[in-house]
Amino acid sequence: MNDCDTIEGFEHVVLQDSYVLDIKQTEDEIVFEVEFVVCEDAPQFQSPKPDEQYCYALGRIVFSGVTEVVDFQRTAVAFTDASGNVDLGNIDTFSKTHQGYELSGDWGKLVVTSSPPRLAWRLH
Repeated sequence: MNDCDTIEGFEHVVLQDSYVLDIKQTEDEIVFEVEFVVCEDAPQFQSPKPDEQYCYALGRIVFSGVTEVVDFQRTAVAFTDASGNVDLGNIDTFSKTHQGYELSGDWGKLVVTSSPPRLAWRLH
């Protein structure tokens, strides 16, 4: 199930077309570095570049206040685009569960109990 548009702060991105660039974990935080596809109604939206279908913006999905990592499976998969940029694939599912939050995609799977995740835009 994918209800990321019902999770506050994620209404203006399309995760299935966004690219996970890196995943970092500390004792109480998990951060996904992402090249987001931004919807037209988002303040960050700009017209797509001539050679791109979507507007992309760099940012992070931050799970802070992590109290439990129920399941965290990472795959060794990586993709290289025509420009030579490497990513870990998309986020196919992102939902709130009774345990916290669950995400999955080419990069693996995460089930985490934490504070509500936040989207943090990276400034250029």
